[in-house]
Amino acid sequence: MAIWNYRMALVPRESTIQHFSVLPGKVPDIDDLWPHLWKGYQLDDKLKETLLQFGPELCSWSEEIRVWGDLDGSTIEIILSPSGSIEEITFKFDLRDECQEAIIRLCNFAINYDLLLLTSEADVIKSEPSLLAQKIRSSTAFLSLDDPERAFRAAATAIEAREAKEKSELHRPTIAPELPKKK
Repeated sequence: MAIWNYRMALVPRESTIQHFSVLPGKVPDIDDLWPHLWKGYQLDDKLKETLLQFGPELCSWSEEIRVWGDLDGSTIEIILSPSGSIEEITFKFDLRDECQEAIIRLCNFAINYDLLLLTSEADVIKSEPSLLAQKIRSSTAFLSLDDPERAFRAAATAIEAREAKEKSELHRPTIAPELPKKK
């Protein structure tokens, strides 16, 4: 993915709330979670027709990945299981192009199909164009358009922070409970 691309995911609202028992602020990208949230959803003719609003269906390198949009621009991608059910839907904004129409289309799509928008940081945001545009404008991808060097530094800093956090969680010392004192 190019640095000027901003990727986000969509998940069904109802199954997400059922899974977490509440509407979460974040939905982690866990290998088995997203297919579980999409369980029972199919890529039917109505959905295929709706996806044409993002552009024509493009050739894909896999039968299990279906893509609509502009290969050199913004796209929506659906990953299917071998049985044909939906496992994941993602959207890629190409920030080199004007994205306002794509933002509006994606928000309307999410509202019409009762989907949650998940940012690349796994934050759940409302399907409101102004909120999505604000999130995109605060991204490293957007920063890369005006100041690529600063964007690369910001991305490197974020990666280092995430790796340090993961490392500290893996190597957290276990503190033994205090033994009772003899009387």
